[in-house]
Amino acid sequence: MILTSRSLCLPSPVIVQELFFVARDASIIPDISMDPVLTTFLSLDSSAALQHQYAFLQRSMSREQQSAFRLSLTGELGGSKRITYGGVGVVALALSMLFDQVAQQVRAQGSTEGGNSTQRYQVKRIFGISSSSRIGWIIHSYLCLIPGIANNLEKMAETTELYDNWLKLELIDHYERMTTKKRMSSVSMQQWLAGAAVHLHMRIHQVRMKSVPLGSAESLRWSYKSGLVGWFSTTQPIYAETFRRLQHQAAENPESGQPVP
Repeated sequence: MILTSRSLCLPSPVIVQELFFVARDASIIPDISMDPVLTTFLSLDSSAALQHQYAFLQRSMSREQQSAFRLSLTGELGGSKRITYGGVGVVALALSMLFDQVAQQVRAQGSTEGGNSTQRYQVKRIFGISSSSRIGWIIHSYLCLIPGIANNLEKMAETTELYDNWLKLELIDHYERMTTKKRMSSVSMQQWLAGAAVHLHMRIHQVRMKSVPLGSAESLRWSYKSGLVGWFSTTQPIYAETFRRLQHQAAENPESGQPVP
């Protein structure tokens, strides 16, 4: 049916989805997806993903490069070929970054192509590093330290506690800026989500090392869950009103020959 005058029109799920994508792409609604690197290496499958990444990088190298890759990794890990809790959480994420970094360095030897710029771009994309927030910088700085200290549980516990506090304060400040000062955007929301995810896994790792109480990680998880619920309860009416306006405009100005459900 073609609408020629104003009338009540209830949108189908397909139209609602299309409106959502249009609003998201126009930055009316923040994109709250996380980078696949974070969702992969902060998951239950992190150990398998790390092994797959290592094997994939090895297959893409010559024998000489493979030897240099293994030698460089051993050096970065303080001469050890094993790392405590190497396959899980923040340690797995740190090792994934290290694998990519060393692989790019090995491939760049004797090459005119600069691997450092590619790596900086990837790090900026994954953690949302920008001048508007220190969240990404704090995460990246912490992860870069892990390979050299992970086997020293006392040092690892001290460092993780320090960065835990820094990240917690920055996340609180960032959340306040988004919610009370109305500085909401896809970039700011993704920065907060990435920070919250890494912060939670930092706390989980402290539980593994027995440096914090067992219930500390669960308490933090509920805190971030409440933060998300609060954010959605605050912003949902705004988005609902946006959808109503988009639908109203579509009903008033239908395209020629385009049916409106």
